[in-house]
Amino acid sequence: MDVPPFVRRVPLDLLENEARILYKAAMSASQNALVKISGLAVGAALSTQEGKVFMGCNVESDAFSPTSCAEVVACDKAISEGYMNFSSLALFSHDREEKGRDSQPISPCGRCRQKLLEVSDMEVIMTARNCSEAWVCLLSTLLPLPFRL
Repeated sequence: MDVPPFVRRVPLDLLENEARILYKAAMSASQNALVKISGLAVGAALSTQEGKVFMGCNVESDAFSPTSCAEVVACDKAISEGYMNFSSLALFSHDREEKGRDSQPISPCGRCRQKLLEVSDMEVIMTARNCSEAWVCLLSTLLPLPFRL
């Protein structure tokens, strides 16, 4: 896949300290994912400007619509505890079904991009189990024209 020009490719061993901490937290969160439909486990770690980290994982449902993305789980946890100023989001994915879907980082889906951007813009660090680099960019570059009421 071609990486858009606004995305920085950073070797995992060269991630800055906060990004490395979030990457490891997202990797840990992915272990709790309930992925009985897709088999693609995703973990998210969301950092607030106050330095607090909220983790989330995807939780799939047989009915599809109640399925929760990892990013939304982390965001909702933060908001429910009174935090709304985010600085960074790290994502980590691994393919439990070994279909090769974790050879490159994944990005937040459109719904997650919209929800997160309504709260605050932030750096997004995208990683995957079988990838030696992170893709890094601002959330607003992934959704340049968000819906606004």
